[in-house]
Amino acid sequence: MVNTAVTSFRDNFLQELDRTEVIVEFTKKDGTLRKMRCTLADYLIPLEKTPRGSQGAYSEAAQRVFDLDLNEWRAFRWDSVVKWTTLPITY
Repeated sequence: MVNTAVTSFRDNFLQELDRTEVIVEFTKKDGTLRKMRCTLADYLIPLEKTPRGSQGAYSEAAQRVFDLDLNEWRAFRWDSVVKWTTLPITY
């Protein structure tokens, strides 16, 4: 049975990642809390960092995103997300 609350959370989060910058807070494997300013919006990712082919998610358990502060691709586990916040769109 599909948990619609989890599906809705992921769908909403992914829509925002595709649209703009998002601050995601999650617990790292070592137990520390991390805040990451990230996106999947093409216009915010440098052309040389744009993935070739379909490299969106590592698995059902993890999500690959572009870290806008480190200028690199990173991933977080869905079950480690504490909260996320959408930032205003900048052009």
